[in-house]
Order: sequence, then C-alpha cells, then structure tokens
Amino acid sequence: MKKHPLIFCALLLALAGFAQTKSVTKDSLNYREKYEVLKANPNVKQGKYSLSVRSSGKILTTGFYKNNLKDGTWHEYNLKDYVIAEGQYTNGRKTGEWKYYGKLWKLMNKFDFDNNQLTFHQPTHDDSVHVYRVLKGRDTIATLMERPPIYLGSDILFRSLLYNLRYPAEAVKKRVSGRVVIGFTIDEKGHVHDYRVVGSLGYGCDEEALRVVKLIPEDWVAGQYKGSNVAVVMNLPVAFTLE
Repeated sequence: MKKHPLIFCALLLALAGFAQTKSVTKDSLNYREKYEVLKANPNVKQGKYSLSVRSSGKILTTGFYKNNLKDGTWHEYNLKDYVIAEGQYTNGRKTGEWKYYGKLWKLMNKFDFDNNQLTFHQPTHDDSVHVYRVLKGRDTIATLMERPPIYLGSDILFRSLLYNLRYPAEAVKKRVSGRVVIGFTIDEKGHVHDYRVVGSLGYGCDEEALRVVKLIPEDWVAGQYKGSNVAVVMNLPVAFTLE
C-alpha cells in the first residue's frame, strides 16, 4: 500500500492544533457561553463559540474566535431557531455584507460594513405611518421620514432586553408592574447618546431599564430626512411584569 506522507503530516498538524485548545463553559444570570481557549493561555479564545439560554438551551449565537478576536462566519438566532443575522468577522470587526432577517427568515436589511452602507432595506408599515422627532439645529420637528433609524436585527435588540433585565427587589416586594420609557438620540452617524428616563415607574425599575437599554449593542443605521442623515429622538418602553 502506498503511503502519503503529505496527508499524514497534515493530519498530525491538525491533531496537534486540536490538542492545543480546551473547552470552557461559562454561566451568567441567563446565558451560557461555550468556547475554546488555548491551553497555554486560557485568556485567549481560539476556535468555536456559542451563546445559549441557560434555562432552555436555545442557541442564540454561533461563531469562531482567532487569537481572541471574532473571526469567520457568525450567526444570530431568535427563540424560534430562525437565523436573524449572518455575516463575517475579520480580526474582531464585521466585514463584507451582513444580512438581517425578520419573521420566517424574511430578508429585511443588508449592510456593507466595508463601505459603511445600507445596501437593502425592506420597508415596513411603520416606516410610512410613524411620526418621528427629528432634530434640526435647536429645533425638533415631528414628521414622517424617508427612512427612519434602523436597528440591524430587531430581534437582537429585544433579545438583549429580555435576557439582561433583572426585576428590582423593591419592585418585587411591592408587587409593582408597569413599564419604563427610556429616551435616547440616534445621531447622523448612527451613534446613540442622551439616554434618559422619560416615563417613570419607580421602585428601582427606572434605573434597571436605563441599565439594560445601555447594554443594547449599537447597531443602528441613521435615519434619513429630505435626502440627508439626521438625528432622531427615540423612545423605547421596557416592561416589568410579575407573573
């Protein structure tokens, strides 16, 4: 039988690379992370990564790390196991065209991270009927928009709220339910600032709502009005419900 030294050497190298990492499972309040780290340096992620819901085991995120940076193909999932976002990371940064999906894997947005450009948007009903508050200098204009601010992967936004929210002890003790409304501004570059409570509930709920809204990843695309990117004032309700 003929030997294939090149194939044999490649196999040995692959096995050696596999042996250089070990698996880690890390639990937080609602999440479970599983990933590979270098045996020589456990602080460096190297290989497969997944994020899931601790209570149900539902997978939320899958991807890879290389030298402790996100790399390769990544996917985000909703609680019905549909892909809601997919694309590439290179050296810890999103690159190329990412796709974002709505219900039943319907394509809603495509964004080119190499050119920082929205290349596709599926208009929604709210796009055409919702009145937004646009900042023009010192004035605030209530108006319809050509394209309102877009969150790339709306399910990711609500997923972040759902699994990071903690019911304040004082609110539990007093049996307080209701909602807090958090206001913020999305500027012309899609950056978020001026977080504030605009609808209060009290009993620690205001502070908690503000905390979790600030944890939402900043994946906004600026809104457009009369052909230009503009700053827009947004409100986001955060519900507190005791079962």
